[in-house]
Amino acid sequence: MKSDSSATEIPPETLSMLPRVTKELTMTSITESEAPPQHPLSRYKYHLLIGAYLVSTSFFFYRVYRQPFSTAIKSKQYETIFKGTTLAAVVGGVAMSSGGRARYRQYKKEDDSSTTKG
Repeated sequence: MKSDSSATEIPPETLSMLPRVTKELTMTSITESEAPPQHPLSRYKYHLLIGAYLVSTSFFFYRVYRQPFSTAIKSKQYETIFKGTTLAAVVGGVAMSSGGRARYRQYKKEDDSSTTKG
């Protein structure tokens, strides 16, 4: 059998038909030296959010646990606390993730302009 080096090469017309994922992968391959400097807490912002969620939920659960009310009233308070702290954590997570929206909009803008030209 003959070893053909052209079998491993991808023709240019096939490259243009590849999905957008290829463009995303090439855009995200930024080395550490090219990336802008980040605050140390920005790397662990979601870890801190989860920790704050667990601490606040536990704190409020403990306060309800110590109250001298009936179990039925306590269970409704537990449910309300769980819903409230979960909603606060979700809103906080969405607010923290909105920083990446500018990069997404820029990518979307570049992608739209490249599809209209071609």
